[in-house]
Amino acid sequence: MKENLRVADRVRRAINRLNTSSELMARAWFECFDNCREQGYVLTIWHPTLLLTSHHIAFSENRNSDEIVVYCYKEKAHPSNLPATAAGWNDKQCFLPHEVDSAALYILRRASKFLTPNKK
Repeated sequence: MKENLRVADRVRRAINRLNTSSELMARAWFECFDNCREQGYVLTIWHPTLLLTSHHIAFSENRNSDEIVVYCYKEKAHPSNLPATAAGWNDKQCFLPHEVDSAALYILRRASKFLTPNKK
């Protein structure tokens, strides 16, 4: 599985390098996922005031191309931690393989928006 995480590892390292929010890192963690065709990470972010409310952002190499794919969702399926609804699968953004920093910044923006929903 380690070889299959090559792209996701690059994105995860970019997230750690580009993140400037100590609150985000205090309320979030990474977990690996493997759904046979895609392997990557899920970033789970807990809301600061709403008890038991979380958002999830999964990212990996797209199963059908070399692109980086990012899914943002609220409801996750167990045990995979991937989207549980069609809305979760449809809320996706793709990036070219060399756009690692762009993918990381997109993930950080989505995570920060969840933590501070009124902030533009």
